[in-house]
Amino acid sequence: MDHFLALSNFQLIAFSAVENFLLLFMTLYLSKKHLGKMSFSDKVTIGSTYLGNIIITFLGLWILKTGSIKLRYELSLFELILHLVLLLIALDVVMYLLHRIAHQPVIYKYIHQHHHKQIKTHPAVLFILHPLENLAFGSLLVVACFFFNLNFYALSIYLIVNYLFGIMGHLEREPFINSINHNVFFKIFTSQTFHANHHLHETSNFGFYFKLWDKVLKTYRN
Repeated sequence: MDHFLALSNFQLIAFSAVENFLLLFMTLYLSKKHLGKMSFSDKVTIGSTYLGNIIITFLGLWILKTGSIKLRYELSLFELILHLVLLLIALDVVMYLLHRIAHQPVIYKYIHQHHHKQIKTHPAVLFILHPLENLAFGSLLVVACFFFNLNFYALSIYLIVNYLFGIMGHLEREPFINSINHNVFFKIFTSQTFHANHHLHETSNFGFYFKLWDKVLKTYRN
C-alpha cells in the first residue's frame, strides 16, 4: 500500500478514472438493451456521475496519502468481519436518513426526482443521480474514515458489497424470485423487489442494505 500511496496525484487520478470506468462499463453492459431508449439528459447525468465518482475516489486516496486518515492493515478475520458489519450497519442508517431527506418535497423536486423518473429500473439507473446527491452519498465512506480507524480489507470488501447491492437493487427483474419470500437472507437484507417497490411507491423502502430501519420506522412495503 505504501508503494500505491507514493503515486503522484496525476497517477491517482488516472487510477480513479480507470477503476470507475470499469465499474461504469460493467453497469452499462448489464443495461445494454436499455441504452438506446435512454434520453440524452440521462446519458449526460450518467457521465456527470462518472466524473463525480472519479473526484470522490481521488479525494479519498489523496486524503489517505496525506496521512489525515489512517487505515489498519492487519490480516485479522475477527477485525475484518467486525469492521465490515459495523460499516454496513452505520452507513445504512445514515443512508436511510439521507434518503428520507432526499424525499422531502423541495429537495426531491430539484435533486432526487430525476432518479425517480426511472420507474422501471435497470442497472444504469444507479448512475442517474444529481451531482449533489452523488457527492453526499459518495463521500460518506471518506467521512467515516475520519472517525474510525478502519481495516483496509474490510473497507475493500465493503466497496464490492456496496456496488453489488446497488446493481441488484436496480436490476430489471428479481433474480431470486423462487426464494425471495422464504429465504432468511431476504428477510434481513434488501433485494431487487424491495428497491423496485421504492421506485413504484416512493414513500416506502428507503433502506440500502437492511430492511430493519424501514420495518422499525414503518416505511416498509412488501
